[in-house]
Amino acid sequence: MHADFQRILLDQAITVEVPFHFLNEEACVGVKTGGGQISHNMTQITISCLPGNLPEYIEVDLETMEIGEALHMSDIQLPEGVVIPALAQGSDYDQVVVSVNINKRAEAEKAADEAEADAESDDAPAAEE
Repeated sequence: MHADFQRILLDQAITVEVPFHFLNEEACVGVKTGGGQISHNMTQITISCLPGNLPEYIEVDLETMEIGEALHMSDIQLPEGVVIPALAQGSDYDQVVVSVNINKRAEAEKAADEAEADAESDDAPAAEE
């Protein structure tokens, strides 16, 4: 067994990784009405804060996301006193946390069904003549 101990001071910021908790995935507009699919690009994030402000996790609400939308690190609502150190390095480090994409399989099936319906409608007038 191995254990690492670290001394922390209550008045000095610490940098740790905390997980995301994604809320309302089933109620997400892009999934529910648009048939989209949620892509979790990140499952945890590195934050910096005082030990007393350290959250157990960061909640991300997906309910209002539409197809084609993405939430970046800068869009995440953080608890008071918590910052994301990577964002201080500039906008190039503002990574996508989660996005709602078009379900490729559903799109292909829909296109195939439409093509089949068009083929049937083209055949129907020929049969009547």
